[in-house]
Amino acid sequence: MISAKNLILCLALPLLLVGCRENPEDLFTKGKQALACGNLPDAVTYLKRAVKASPNALDAMKLLGGTYYRLGEMDQSAELFDEVLTIAPNDLTALEARGRIAGNLGHWRDANTFFTRAVTAASDPQDISRIQTAWGMADDLRGDTMLAAARLLFAIRANATNEVALYNLAVLFKEKLNLPRESAELFNLYLRTDGSAVREAPAQKALDSLKTLIQKSDSTRTRLIAETKPQAEKAIRERQPRKAAELYRILVSLGLDEKSTLEAAKQAYQTKNYDIACHLLLPLCYHSPRNLVALDLMTRACYACKHYPEARLYGQRCLALIPEAKKAKYDAWLQTVPMARND
Repeated sequence: MISAKNLILCLALPLLLVGCRENPEDLFTKGKQALACGNLPDAVTYLKRAVKASPNALDAMKLLGGTYYRLGEMDQSAELFDEVLTIAPNDLTALEARGRIAGNLGHWRDANTFFTRAVTAASDPQDISRIQTAWGMADDLRGDTMLAAARLLFAIRANATNEVALYNLAVLFKEKLNLPRESAELFNLYLRTDGSAVREAPAQKALDSLKTLIQKSDSTRTRLIAETKPQAEKAIRERQPRKAAELYRILVSLGLDEKSTLEAAKQAYQTKNYDIACHLLLPLCYHSPRNLVALDLMTRACYACKHYPEARLYGQRCLALIPEAKKAKYDAWLQTVPMARND
């Protein structure tokens, strides 16, 4: 038989436990402070407790995932960021991180998928620049030097003060593309005259130098297009659609004209290389936001890849452009597209 004293303790215990529950915000703050001091193990401890105390705390989940990434714990990092994407499918930090992780693990197809989703969801030029930089570094890790250079150039165009893109493109120009002059100019932009890293926006003179560099890089890109385009055309003649689509994907990143880009995307779509079609169409939809043919094809390619949120996003943009007589039918089809991804 339970005594009166024990009965009181049993009734009070839940209230005591509630009172002792850890505050996730305090734990998150302690985790950030530990990171700032370079104490990664303590940061993991605090952030794990913060996530446990508040399972849907996205900031704590992302910071914990990033800490695992710094510790080299790629599987645990990926698991955290996947949880974030379950709650927020278009979270840029999580998408970029998953792209980086996939690249580090050599899962190139997954890396391209995550980076494509990130660039699709991004609207701020600085976000686009940062994602393209990470994507370019993954391409360089894969050994695709031309594509890596093209992405880093795109990143600098989107944000002329992107230090990571400036530095990595300088290294790429010097070590892999044998362009020492362009490399030296990039390093001059990245470094001060006393050799310390630039931490604020470059002065106007540096910006003018960057414009000159980009003009020179245009000639480099033209040369790379001249080398790659005949290979793509040969692949078409020899009925090698996958190889042709891959080569056109590189050409798009190097700045191929819109008409050629669209034709390559159509070819990729018709040969059921839907992910490549998405990759080809992405820069076209970004730079030509009223190109209805490109937007519609992007919608259908995303749908075929089961990237349903992206399909709905591009479909809504199509809906705003198509003639009134066709809107009802298109809208009816768009309503059948699921709300969530199906990977």
